Amino acid sequence: MSALFIVTTNGQTASKWLARSLNLHPEICCSHGTLRLPTCFTYSREYTAEEIKSAFMDEKRRALSLEKIFDELIGYSPQSKVFGNVHMFNLRHLHENLNGISSDYLKEIVVMDLVRHPISLIRSSAANMLDQSNNNSERKKYLVDVMKLNKDLYAEFSEKFDLDLTNYAVLAFMAGVMTLYSLDINLKLEIPRGERVQMERLTTNPEDYKAFVKRIAQNVVGVSNEYIKEVFTQQRTNIHVVGERSDTPEDIFNGWEKWQQALFLRVISRTSVLSQYQNMGYSFPDACNEAGP
Repeated sequence: MSALFIVTTNGQTASKWLARSLNLHPEICCSHGTLRLPTCFTYSREYTAEEIKSAFMDEKRRALSLEKIFDELIGYSPQSKVFGNVHMFNLRHLHENLNGISSDYLKEIVVMDLVRHPISLIRSSAANMLDQSNNNSERKKYLVDVMKLNKDLYAEFSEKFDLDLTNYAVLAFMAGVMTLYSLDINLKLEIPRGERVQMERLTTNPEDYKAFVKRIAQNVVGVSNEYIKEVFTQQRTNIHVVGERSDTPEDIFNGWEKWQQALFLRVISRTSVLSQYQNMGYSFPDACNEAGP
């Protein structure tokens, strides 16, 4: 008997940490993103060039059937009992993939949607996109494409705040804010046989993490206290926490420039993100509540 799971996320939600941590369990085999196999997920080293070349596939992997994805993992680690992927899909992409999947097969899969406070998410997303744009022409093209899709809004803010739209730091932040629209779509979609889980609690609270693993494992394997202790004592476990400033979302928002705050308030007011996240227990600066939907 085996258990299958998918963890959906928009990214910048400690997904690599989660995949690494799940693979510490001797009976769980988990891949990350569009990696074909989980061989890279150890705490002892980073990806090697050879591993990246052999394991990474292009974005077309998201069009693979779920059966194919799980068959790859089962074939790689037949001794495991729990198989899954973190961050190949966001919830919208997963729903697109479900077309043609039999209802009986779907009943075997637990789906967990991993979320993070939007303000913290935007800061990390913007920093990540800016870093990638420094030596990646495709990432630069992506930032320009996002600008084209939102050209009226970009033009308005460029004129009002005298922004330089040839500055990739500006474009990276603006693209990060535009992810609110994607979050809005995902929040309105049903989670098949699963629920939402907050990154902040999952990565800092051992009891929450243990409950999460039990949920995706579907009682097929045990979740020992020794395993949980190993996860939370590994040096890399909290790198996403200690590697960044520990500012609260309000601290981050207050540290933004006026145009950044204004852009965030404009976009979030056009979505249901604020109310949806507040319903999950997240708090926001007063300025967000005053902006309203």
